[in-house]
Amino acid sequence: MKTIHAKSSVNAIAIFIQEHMAQNWELTLKNHPLKLLKAYEEMSEAAYGVYFQLLLEPVILELRKLGFRMRPKLPGDLNISREWGEEQHRERWIWTTLKYPNGTDCGTIVIKIFHDHTRFRIPEMPLVIALKVTSKQEIIAGLSAISPDFAQAKDTKTEYAGYLESLK
Repeated sequence: MKTIHAKSSVNAIAIFIQEHMAQNWELTLKNHPLKLLKAYEEMSEAAYGVYFQLLLEPVILELRKLGFRMRPKLPGDLNISREWGEEQHRERWIWTTLKYPNGTDCGTIVIKIFHDHTRFRIPEMPLVIALKVTSKQEIIAGLSAISPDFAQAKDTKTEYAGYLESLK
């Protein structure tokens, strides 16, 4: 598996994370079935956050050990992420910006999370995108250029506010 160091590029870090997920995404499901199902029963979709914390904890620890600063912690902020797709195969793009130990910008790690809204299920391996930009505006522009679905989706906070408004 690829190793990273305190001066690794965002692209090298993305490869490191993707390799970690390739080796561990199914293993994490296999090693924690009761914990994840209980989380889904109690918290519904928030159980996917539990899964990604279990999956990404070794990566988070390695980045911290090397002195990288994450904002927010991997996998990212649910409120600004975007989601689309069929109920049984949803796709959410969520991101974290990275700073080098010296405080300069490294880039942004975007994780494509595939999940099911009808039951707890990860239908396919998560994927990683590396962006060299770190401002919210540049991240959204970059991801919108990559995916028309992302460009058309609303962030979770806006989508939820609209849902609450529709209930009035």
